[in-house]
Amino acid sequence: MRIAAVLLVSGLILSAAADDEDSAPDNVLEWEQLSVIEYPGEDFLLDCMVTEDGTGVRCIGLTRIEDGTKLWIMEVDTTGSLVGKFELLQNRFGLIGWSNAIFLGQDIFLIAEGSGERGVPATLHVFEDFPPLERAMVDLSELSGDNEILTIGAMEAFSSEKLLLLGTRWSPEQGTSLFAARMDLQGRVTWQAELLRHGNMSIDGFTIEPLSDGSSAISYSEDCFPSGMPLHRLMPSGLMDWDKFIEVDCEFVADITGFVELEDGGLILSGRFDQMGEMSYKGFLARYPRTGPEIWRREDCFNDHTSWLDLRPLGGDEYLLWGWTSAKTEETPGFAMESMNALIATVSRSGSRMRTMELTAQGDQIPLFVHLIESKIAL
Repeated sequence: MRIAAVLLVSGLILSAAADDEDSAPDNVLEWEQLSVIEYPGEDFLLDCMVTEDGTGVRCIGLTRIEDGTKLWIMEVDTTGSLVGKFELLQNRFGLIGWSNAIFLGQDIFLIAEGSGERGVPATLHVFEDFPPLERAMVDLSELSGDNEILTIGAMEAFSSEKLLLLGTRWSPEQGTSLFAARMDLQGRVTWQAELLRHGNMSIDGFTIEPLSDGSSAISYSEDCFPSGMPLHRLMPSGLMDWDKFIEVDCEFVADITGFVELEDGGLILSGRFDQMGEMSYKGFLARYPRTGPEIWRREDCFNDHTSWLDLRPLGGDEYLLWGWTSAKTEETPGFAMESMNALIATVSRSGSRMRTMELTAQGDQIPLFVHLIESKIAL
């Protein structure tokens, strides 16, 4: 059984920055309020947003069941009470990453489903209101050939009418290829681009960010022996602007998990990798200009494991960053962990200043969504 929760903690991060050596977080706190919503199955959140009046959070998720997956939407208020939950779709594939969902606004959200089998097109479902009503089901056959299976690994919005997609195509003749596309809500494709892969392992992670000038930041991760993290920037036309391979001293895992665009067109990246030979995850942060070499990077490990999942502007030259941290177990070797606690941080634009807060609770916590409510944080 998995649980979904809305979590609140008072106060952001108050203590001074940690020193340069790997250490424990600056603060270790318990939750001021922890509300748990339980339901059967194995559950995953796809996207979240705060309601227009600020009194709750809406989440789109999926539950893996015996013969496939169910997709649903729920709303939880800031006291942790469930306002409502509604089933949206059910498919038979049962694969996490086959479906993707985003909120376009307060009353519109989208679900993209991969094709699942050759000859069956991928589909975009457009929903509105809460309780939800399906407004349209759009054929995405422009994205794949007759003999291809297509997955939608990531989806983000350029605007209320334009989408950026990242996924894979597979056919017996060509194997697996990686593609990006820009399209509208009617399924009309503006451009498609096939991206160069840096390895030949299966792809198990996708990260994209539509940028203010119409270009796109894109990354993906392969499931073993990656040696680094690919980073692509596509022009508004879909042509390649530049691509980099960010080398890290890793063994099995290396992911870019989030992007923030700066005013000058540069990027700050969040992610994680496993330190070679140490069986330990390190959090990764780096800043890149619009063009040119890396400006700075940080590789931080609080406790024995640290993984950054995403970041966003906080105001001034500060950025809010979240992920998880964990200690190793003494009884079990390798990547085994005692428990995964939420880790929240602020980091300066220069990368020189970081303040961190670990939040403890029973069971594992992986914060997928963070929102400030006055002086509080909701995950």
